[in-house]
Amino acid sequence: MTFEEMEKWAERHEQWAKRMDERHEALAQSLEILTRDVHEMQASIHDLKSVAETTTKGVQTLKSVAETTTKDVQTLKTIAENALESITALARIAQHHERRITDLEGSQ
Repeated sequence: MTFEEMEKWAERHEQWAKRMDERHEALAQSLEILTRDVHEMQASIHDLKSVAETTTKGVQTLKSVAETTTKDVQTLKTIAENALESITALARIAQHHERRITDLEGSQ
């Protein structure tokens, strides 16, 4: 190998080493960015988990309130039905008394 060939080989080797250094640096930067992104995603996942837990508790509370409200509505319906029956019975009694009064007045 001649001196000129050795110089060309050394020059090519230097260029190759420089490109490898540049690629290594680019990979290192990419890895840093990826690591940061992973940490940010982990924090976001933690936040989302917290939101999901809070939402689940809220839904459970709403379910309980809905069940209680349904029972209350059913109770009110029963009370209203009983009140209607009582009012109807009182109306019949009033009509019966009205007839008796009318009959008594008519027989005098």
